[in-house]
Amino acid sequence: MLNNSNNNSCMINKGCNEQCSCPKPGKSILSCGCGAAGPLPVLDLTGASIVNPYSVASTSIDTRGMHCPTVLINFTALINVPAGVFPNITFRLVRCINGCSQYVGGSYSYSDAIDVLHSESFSFQFCDCGECCGCATYSVEISNASLLVAGTTVSGTISALAVEKSC
Repeated sequence: MLNNSNNNSCMINKGCNEQCSCPKPGKSILSCGCGAAGPLPVLDLTGASIVNPYSVASTSIDTRGMHCPTVLINFTALINVPAGVFPNITFRLVRCINGCSQYVGGSYSYSDAIDVLHSESFSFQFCDCGECCGCATYSVEISNASLLVAGTTVSGTISALAVEKSC
């Protein structure tokens, strides 16, 4: 049984007179950005990191006015690969708050055996449930790659959705 009152609260009947209240909706903020990297040179860095990673896309979001925000990051890329390349590309998500950069969410790898000129999409999501409130910039970088032929390009879109939650 669902009971909506004028103050947007609800009660769900769980049976045996036990009830659970639904949280009130909180604030939400959406921020988006896009960018591209490439054409990339020949890279053979299996097991090593790129000294100066290639930035693909970034977006900034300000959660200072929110209570216990959770930020969902979505990244989608279009990877354009020349013929005869067997790409292996590793992406990392970087969060920068107050000038302090930190890798978050691990690494995300793309690899494929491609014989002809080819474009393919690649995406990942990360939920940042950190304790930090403030203005944060999220960036996606290419941190490692094995590209036997020059010319690979990566264009990407990143979005950050911050949602307030009850703590």
